[in-house]
Amino acid sequence: GDCLKLYRLGWDEPGRLVKDQLQDVWLPVWPSGFTGRQDGDETLVIDGDGTTIAREGDVVRLVGRTYLSDETKQDELEKAVPEACQGLFYYLVGDEVSIVPKNEANVVPLPGSTLWFPRTRTGSGQPSAHMLAPPPEEIVLTLDGDCLRIGKDGPVVIWPTGFYPDTMDGQVVVRNGAGRVMAAVGQEMKLDSGGYIPGNSGPCRGPLWGGTRFLEEPTKP
Repeated sequence: GDCLKLYRLGWDEPGRLVKDQLQDVWLPVWPSGFTGRQDGDETLVIDGDGTTIAREGDVVRLVGRTYLSDETKQDELEKAVPEACQGLFYYLVGDEVSIVPKNEANVVPLPGSTLWFPRTRTGSGQPSAHMLAPPPEEIVLTLDGDCLRIGKDGPVVIWPTGFYPDTMDGQVVVRNGAGRVMAAVGQEMKLDSGGYIPGNSGPCRGPLWGGTRFLEEPTKP
């Protein structure tokens, strides 16, 4: 209809309960200066500089957070939202929106390195974790040979779609699709949810950790 909504990849996988599906659908609240525009049959999202940053149907990676914590403010927001678009979770979008290419590779190299960097496939949603769980007690990113782990002997991370490895001042870092550093070797990460995936077909021993969301507050309200 008239509602531009966000759907998490894999939201409609077979066997999921409707209540679980609804938790993966959001009404985006865009930063000040962003606008929506219709161009023929296409719905576009335009940033404050007039640049088209996304089109309906794009797979995007956003910096932001779910909006549920303050019911009073949510009620005020709903007064401005058409009735047909209400009843959804809100997502406060930060100032970084990046488009994820279709059929993006699920293992990407770090130039000049043998680092193994697996990530979620674009069309498959989140990895099938056997159980969702809080992150391990130690959530410092460590480099174990060619393997990026959570903690010294923890699971190897499967990174979200669009993330890629880089080096900065001689240190291995991980950037999101917009280029922001989301994790760095030796530093604590901000994780929300995820789960262990037993077994590993890659070069790193031990279980994997997938389905991870990396928390980052939007930089513009």
